[in-house]
Amino acid sequence: MWEEITIHGAGLPGALAISQLDWLIIEKPAPELLNPLSILLDPSEAEAIALAMNLPESTVLLDDAQARRVAERFGVNRIGTLGILRRAKKAGLINAIKPYTEQLQKNGIYIRQSLIEAVLHDVGE
Repeated sequence: MWEEITIHGAGLPGALAISQLDWLIIEKPAPELLNPLSILLDPSEAEAIALAMNLPESTVLLDDAQARRVAERFGVNRIGTLGILRRAKKAGLINAIKPYTEQLQKNGIYIRQSLIEAVLHDVGE
């Protein structure tokens, strides 16, 4: 994930800030957990799930449907971007979700429109 954010994502919002964090600890998952997951998922999703398998109290941010199914199969807690936005709105941290979904879409992030509409309806937008 480090490479995905800081190297492949160089120049994107947040990449430089993440690369300069001095408190961040980079961990690699055990190969015996990572290798089977790598057959099914892209490297960053496989790493996140493999690491979370040893940290039962953790929650992994996953938006990809296949990755979410794999995480569920291994008992890994997961949440998607819309789930985080929903929680933020319900906690009063943000006033509206829609501007964030629009910004995500403008930046090339695909989120199924029916899912966006369901979340917006759920929070009264």
